[in-house]
Amino acid sequence: MIATAALRIIVGSEIVSHPTKLEQTLKAFRCLDELSPPVTLLFPWFPTPFRIRRFFAGIKLYMLFTEAMRTRRQSGKSQPDILQELLDGDNRRTVDDKLAASVRHLQFC
Repeated sequence: MIATAALRIIVGSEIVSHPTKLEQTLKAFRCLDELSPPVTLLFPWFPTPFRIRRFFAGIKLYMLFTEAMRTRRQSGKSQPDILQELLDGDNRRTVDDKLAASVRHLQFC
């Protein structure tokens, strides 16, 4: 429930109103939230299955959020959320770069 409310604040209804997209987003966040196995302390850049799952979860989040941005741009409607602030504040390329950087940061948190 809290994650759904947070997603509504961040990306609005583009993801939250679609149960499939919402479940995919929550699943990707759960994967990013898993604890890392102890072997990652000894070999920080070794491609363990855990790191590979996290990498693909980050890619999935990026794809879902860019799709939400594309949908919002094409619809032309404005909503009071963080996504709209990103879209209104900068040009398109900068917003996409900021989104990619945010997803990369989520992977390493």
